Amino acid sequence: MQGKLVQIVYPPSASTDVALDDVIKVQFSMDMNINTINSNTIRLLDDNLSPVPLTVFMDQSNPRRLAIAVPDQLLNPETRYKVVVVGGEEGVRSVDVYDDGGAFLYVDHSWNFTTGSKDVLSAPVLTYPSNDLILSSKDISFSWSSVEGAERYNFQISTDKSFSKIILNEDSISTNSYYPNTDLSIPVDIPGGYFWRVRAISPEGSFGIWSAIHQYYIDEESTSYDNYDSVDILEVVSTFPASSETFVSEDIHSIAVEFNHPILPESVTEVSFFVKAKKIDFGGQGILVPGDILVEDNKILFSPIDPLEENTEYQVYITEEIKSTEGASLEEIMMFRFLTNLSPCYSMAEIIRGDLGTFVDTFSDIDITIAIYRTSLWADQIANKPYGSQNDHLIGEMQRNSDNKIFFHEYVRYETGIKLLLRRIMDHSIISSESKQLGDLSIKKSGSLVPDINVVMKRLEQLRDAALKKLTEGFGTKALPTSTILGGQKDPYPYGRNRERF
Repeated sequence: MQGKLVQIVYPPSASTDVALDDVIKVQFSMDMNINTINSNTIRLLDDNLSPVPLTVFMDQSNPRRLAIAVPDQLLNPETRYKVVVVGGEEGVRSVDVYDDGGAFLYVDHSWNFTTGSKDVLSAPVLTYPSNDLILSSKDISFSWSSVEGAERYNFQISTDKSFSKIILNEDSISTNSYYPNTDLSIPVDIPGGYFWRVRAISPEGSFGIWSAIHQYYIDEESTSYDNYDSVDILEVVSTFPASSETFVSEDIHSIAVEFNHPILPESVTEVSFFVKAKKIDFGGQGILVPGDILVEDNKILFSPIDPLEENTEYQVYITEEIKSTEGASLEEIMMFRFLTNLSPCYSMAEIIRGDLGTFVDTFSDIDITIAIYRTSLWADQIANKPYGSQNDHLIGEMQRNSDNKIFFHEYVRYETGIKLLLRRIMDHSIISSESKQLGDLSIKKSGSLVPDINVVMKRLEQLRDAALKKLTEGFGTKALPTSTILGGQKDPYPYGRNRERF
């Protein structure tokens, strides 16, 4: 089905000057099995063939044939990217009409495009309404951060995430807020809510980079956070970045926390609200982040003096000392955390969850992402060693001048799964060994994960073998020695030496 199942692609093959915030579109010629359309079957690779995290979904206007892939972060300027629609038994498939499993690509369908320069206006940061907020009225005042060099802004609302069904488009807004005319016929019965975004426009009329997309809902029968009910308890209703979010851009200007009541400004101090930064490479308890605190009605905004740093976990602490204007307070101190971009990071939490299933339900996306990052560091150490430096007995100019990157970057997925699985086994062993005393009766917990673990281990071994296959068959290189793969005594990178550091 190569060339038939994939009908149209965007950006077009070999296109140049592609916007840094552009999306990828794949138009299929047949109705697709949407369970096969995901970030594992539609992939984006940078110029080093490293995967770029994507969010993949079907377009609402054509939910069976048009797939949309949105990069989770801005693309790099002047960079050549490769898009791969995965073929074969594990790739994309059409719906099963003739009881034959559905049509599929016999080989991967791929194409390249190149991004333009970075000389464009930066993306605004959306501040209100925050993502996933439920409102009781369509009477809303939208706001976002100002963009340096912007003369005006383009504001859009859509009923679908791909913005193929735009119901409001305004491009003459001169400030960083917008109050739509309440006479506009915006429906209130959209189950999936609304999506909104903003981009800056230069004095010359060129468009900047789109902001992140925020979703909000309108339920006229619900209790709106804007109405500030009479509940005595102060609650956090949303945060920016979201709690446990990963790969947060270091370019964000402020951290925001929204409450269900207006906040008393005098109660917000460096003691009652503060942020800590913990470098993933060094661990420790983290250090205080200096910044300016601003209270706006029911929101607290924290603007760091210095830009956020990559490879860092940020922890935002909110204590019971913070009060509403009516005297309500939090029931207990709370903390939410997020990760900035981690590099290197050769897999994603959602992929690891797909491999291990419920075994990693107890781990947050942050925990899994950190495990991927640390394994990626280990992989880079090995990948940067050329074959010839350790495997001198392997002859051939190509062999000596190649490196291990292809294999070990793929190997990160397998190795991370093993590490998390071992942690899960240890946790389970401790819990299973607990005993309880009920009067004269002693009860010892029991339970085994062995049968299920064997199934997962088999899957992880398949991932390892797939990585090896890419090395030996996909790129014209020779196979590594068996001892190198299995970690035997002749292994030039024995397991013990290179893993203990991480």
